Amino acid sequence: MHSPDENQLWCPGQSLWSLITEHVSESELLKIHAALGDPLVDMYTEVHSEAEMWHKKWQETLCYGSHRLQGSRLSDPPVVKELVRAEAKMLLETLKGRACNSEIDSEELLLQYKPETLSYVLGHQEIVYGRSSNLKTADNFNRFGHRLRLDSS
Repeated sequence: MHSPDENQLWCPGQSLWSLITEHVSESELLKIHAALGDPLVDMYTEVHSEAEMWHKKWQETLCYGSHRLQGSRLSDPPVVKELVRAEAKMLLETLKGRACNSEIDSEELLLQYKPETLSYVLGHQEIVYGRSSNLKTADNFNRFGHRLRLDSS
């Protein structure tokens, strides 16, 4: 249901109950009220009042809130994604270093992480399919039948 202003889905107006009380005779109104019941009529009028209040708060936020929000802008999503990727890539490099410096099985280290996470981190032109499963020698890891390698470029 659209309001006259097509940018809004709802705008406050007269409640249905107030329209009924305005256009129905007193004797009919008592019958309607009895048929609907006090709890339903009370709940409806409360919900309508609350909707009007929230609409007013939303309008105030639109008018005055934009000034407050200018100082606290969020970073651009691509920048955030690249930061997350870089940090996760540093973690993988650390794991690779541990595998090279000790006898830890590199596959076991990488199996601690979700394949989706590894694919996301290594996703930008850095996923290479390979045959070796030894991270120490070929920078590869094996996940669910496919092998991915982190290129050192």
